[in-house]
Amino acid sequence: MSAWVLVVVSLTANVFLTFVALKKKELVFEEEEEEEEEGRSPSSSVGGDLETEVAGAIRRRQNSSIWRSFDNLSEHVAAIEALLPSLLESVASSESSCACENASLCARIAPRPDKEVLGYGGSVLDLARGGAVERKHWKTIAARLTTVVGGAYSDNWSSDRLCDAHANGVRFLLGNPSASANLPKCQSECGCAEWCDACDRPPYWNCFFNTTNVAVWIAEALEKVGSRRADGLVFDVESHAHGYAPYVGTQVFYDAYGLFGATYTALVALTTSTARLVLPGAIFGAAVAWAPTGVDGRFYDYAGLAAGLDFLFVMDYCVRSQVYDRCVAHGNGYMDVTHGWQQYLAAGVPSNKLFAGVNWAGQSWPCIDTDDHVDVCRVPLEGGDGFRGVNCTDAVASEIDFSDAQAILRNRSRHQKRLVAERRFDPYTKLAYFNWRSESGGLLHQTWFDDVEALTHKYAAAATLRLGGVGPWTFTKLNYSSSDPLVFNDTTAMWTALDVYLEEEGR
Repeated sequence: MSAWVLVVVSLTANVFLTFVALKKKELVFEEEEEEEEEGRSPSSSVGGDLETEVAGAIRRRQNSSIWRSFDNLSEHVAAIEALLPSLLESVASSESSCACENASLCARIAPRPDKEVLGYGGSVLDLARGGAVERKHWKTIAARLTTVVGGAYSDNWSSDRLCDAHANGVRFLLGNPSASANLPKCQSECGCAEWCDACDRPPYWNCFFNTTNVAVWIAEALEKVGSRRADGLVFDVESHAHGYAPYVGTQVFYDAYGLFGATYTALVALTTSTARLVLPGAIFGAAVAWAPTGVDGRFYDYAGLAAGLDFLFVMDYCVRSQVYDRCVAHGNGYMDVTHGWQQYLAAGVPSNKLFAGVNWAGQSWPCIDTDDHVDVCRVPLEGGDGFRGVNCTDAVASEIDFSDAQAILRNRSRHQKRLVAERRFDPYTKLAYFNWRSESGGLLHQTWFDDVEALTHKYAAAATLRLGGVGPWTFTKLNYSSSDPLVFNDTTAMWTALDVYLEEEGR
């Protein structure tokens, strides 16, 4: 075994073991800090004192075994410390102004509820300023919504959304915010993999060892949260981490907790440990696979990520990305989803940090079969290497919004889709499905989707397991503008179904 592989194995083992205890270590650190600061009110701190406290918090983490597992993590700490004065000044400057009519609406929302409804799609907040139908829906929504993620991979949204969110006691988080385009290209400066276009996403793998880039990324991510007056951010990393290394032109498989996963965990912890004093009250989460079992090659240190974050948003809307048994149309089944939650709990993730990311859409699969009423739809395989080495995948399917699925069932489709087999409900997987063709008589499709009946089962299970939250990808999959009573009731029912989770007691 090469020296490099030994380093990887040693490093990742330490990362996994020590991050499980990170929260306990933080409590010790906080107690030590209280002893050191006894008699001095935090409110009496001036800029220089705050800078010292931030640096001290990072140093205390450096002294734990997790930081010692990286030979050069002290350089990361030093790089972050070098940026602290400008970071603190920038955040303080941005937080001195407010785009809302009422300046108090720029303050972060606190405290957090015991049960959250958190999902993606910041445009749902526009309903507060919409027409009569939209505002009527907003009343139903505002009574349940706690947190909105502004959107994945985009920072472009109106400040009105944050103002409206805070006016209704709703948090607004940035969705995987990119850092500055001024960061150097990964290939030329970091030596990263070919798939890393630029260091404008969180720097992992080889990029992590460029300490300047890591510090700059952290600083700019936190500056963006501060300048937008957001309540925090959600990491969303979906790259494979089992060792596929295109930068060496071959496939190299490390142990399950590979170098990529370890550096991702360390980056998250460095970011959140810096943020806790720079952005007090901000919350941080990560979108994660539906199970912690290497789904799509994502062999991450999930317990370690959870230790450094406030929540994990479990993407229970992508269960069929890689199918290892018979290739037939299906959806995000109840048994798969709930078993995934149990696996996270078994891996050491606290239940109150698990948020169930449910599907407010469906998947339409092309069928090899020609019988309109076929119950089992055989699906063509994806060509080539498929999706990350698996040829049976939902990559051959297309997403369909809940509102569009309902329109097909009523033969009111706007997209010339004709119902050929009525809705059925599978009692085992607890999902709805139906068959359709295009108006021109094209290929047979079978759509599997989560409707109110399907979601009710998942919400009840989430309550039983005392999960910290539920919410969809995305809020925008419903029709909020139609005055048609059937459509209006569909949208209302999807929101009120959340009450099964919010009102049911856990075990």
